[in-house]
Amino acid sequence: MSRANRVLALFLLAFPCLVAPAIADQPPQIERHYLVSDGEAVFVTDATLPGVATGSYAVEPNGSIGIVTINDALRQLVAGSLFIGRSPDAKIPAKFELQFTPDDDAMPVRIIDWTARRRIYSLGGAAQQYDPATETLLIDAPLLSGESAGPLKKAGQLTLRLNLVLESESASGGPADSPAAGEGSQTGRGGPRTAGPDLIVGDVRFLHEYGRVGERLSFAAGTSACNKGDTPVSWYANPNVNHPVMTINMFRLKNDRFEQLGYSWVKHGFGAAQLDLCNLGCTPGCPSTVLCSGCADPYTANQLAEQNILASRNWFNPFTGAFPSSGTNSHTGHAHDELSHRLTLREADIAQDQNGNDTAQYFSEGIYICPHEYLPNNGVANNQHNNPCHRPLAAVGNTGDWYGFATLTDEAIRESPAIDEWTGAVRTVIEPAVGVDGRVLVAYKVTGPVAGWWHYEYAFYNQNLDRSIRLIRIPVGDGAHLTNIDFHAPEHEGGWPGDGTAGNAGLSNAPWSVATSSTAIEWSCETFVANPNANAIRWGTLYNFRFDSDRPPQDVQAVVGYFKTGSDGAVTLAGPQAGPPCVGDMDGDRDVDLNDLTLFLAAFGSPCGPGPCAAGDFDSDGDVDLNDLTLFLAAFGATC
Repeated sequence: MSRANRVLALFLLAFPCLVAPAIADQPPQIERHYLVSDGEAVFVTDATLPGVATGSYAVEPNGSIGIVTINDALRQLVAGSLFIGRSPDAKIPAKFELQFTPDDDAMPVRIIDWTARRRIYSLGGAAQQYDPATETLLIDAPLLSGESAGPLKKAGQLTLRLNLVLESESASGGPADSPAAGEGSQTGRGGPRTAGPDLIVGDVRFLHEYGRVGERLSFAAGTSACNKGDTPVSWYANPNVNHPVMTINMFRLKNDRFEQLGYSWVKHGFGAAQLDLCNLGCTPGCPSTVLCSGCADPYTANQLAEQNILASRNWFNPFTGAFPSSGTNSHTGHAHDELSHRLTLREADIAQDQNGNDTAQYFSEGIYICPHEYLPNNGVANNQHNNPCHRPLAAVGNTGDWYGFATLTDEAIRESPAIDEWTGAVRTVIEPAVGVDGRVLVAYKVTGPVAGWWHYEYAFYNQNLDRSIRLIRIPVGDGAHLTNIDFHAPEHEGGWPGDGTAGNAGLSNAPWSVATSSTAIEWSCETFVANPNANAIRWGTLYNFRFDSDRPPQDVQAVVGYFKTGSDGAVTLAGPQAGPPCVGDMDGDRDVDLNDLTLFLAAFGSPCGPGPCAAGDFDSDGDVDLNDLTLFLAAFGATC
């Protein structure tokens, strides 16, 4: 690559909004509603458990479950029921009902014994494949026995082959559907509307497992978005860039450390439903190309797990919402395994019988990035900062068999990132370019002393700062000693063709380098010029920095170095105070021993001009003499 081309590539990576032209005129979005006409259900079940016997069953007609497609892509399943009748050979007379309730925060799909009216199984994370040519839907999902709030066991597999019949078709799009400020209701059950489009995450639901490779497992969660603004939010399908994208994160609070365990790639929004899931007072009637004021648009976990439609976060500017009009979700040139592009967690981080995880708390987080919330795109206001939503989770499932995370609260905690769950931490915000770029939330806590040592814990969560962070420098008082220095970051997925990184190499997972001096401790990764794929704190990720010190805290001005662009910034944190002089401690290890004696003798007899010597001049008279030797011998063997 020539120097000119390399400079251009780095420039475009730094400013992705410049490669994301808006598309004014698009073909209409075709929305189709289907009902299930009939089909086949194939059960493979654990013979030791009560329930449906292994076999093939007919799906009876006239069920109420349906689907909605946008431009021949599966948009949503419609709540309802399917009846699964007698087996084709009539040897199994039982009837079962499959219930789909997408607003259920626990297990939205259940298998019910139609006669006894009791649940036999729930369905775990399902693979869904819609074929527009044959108008069929294939659903493949694990069967789970037990209740969602208690131990769950994988008990088999269900494959549904459903034949569909078209119920209705409509088209929307074009200038008439362009949202205007002030459209729709100004108030609702949720109170007055925000000026302009204001998209928030309304929910992030039950976390389902979708497979494993070795000791790593993949997950996805259903999400929904709600428009609390007074303006409909643009929701055009690709290749139009005027639509939001969504992604999920996973965190753990354990031993008073709040860490990110993983994150997923993003899913493009396409076609908005108009539901009242946030209790804001939705009045439906908007076309699918916009989300009405007060209305909500849900996506299932299965849609966020569909690997062929996920896009790398590296393509997106999290503040402006800008992204290229093509190529973001290309999956040519690589094959997927069970983990690819999904939220991936290590079994050792979630297994309840390992590493003290039974005392840990877990939190899922949903984030939407919406270009219509960026002021230049709506002419009213920047409304990006209240998008995240999170839920406390309960880990359920049998270790090594199946994992899931059930929700612990009746409702998600909206307009709140998961880091808010770190109780007792001091929080501050870094926002280097208000109205131009996003923000980083910083939380820190100092605990102790324990046996004379304080623990310093810092978490930097990049909510939507495109420029990212590459350096953290925390002042340390002279004479303070540090130990147990550590760093933690979520793991990035390896490189893929078309993943938005330089050379498709993927983001680096190299731990940050650490350097200490008598005045500061500094963590850093490579610069953008040296490596545009360096392990910077990018949007939607949380990094941890920690150490112990023998000195209590005081407020200090820490330095924050940015990655893509911008001069260094500052943030007020807690850092160790200066320590008292330790007479005789020549090597800084807070005791006076033979090593210090060797260093002192090397300095003995040396004048050092006006002022105290750097070492050995304990009486600060400008030289190292017999008086200093007397002071040294008096301190010999002591610790400080």
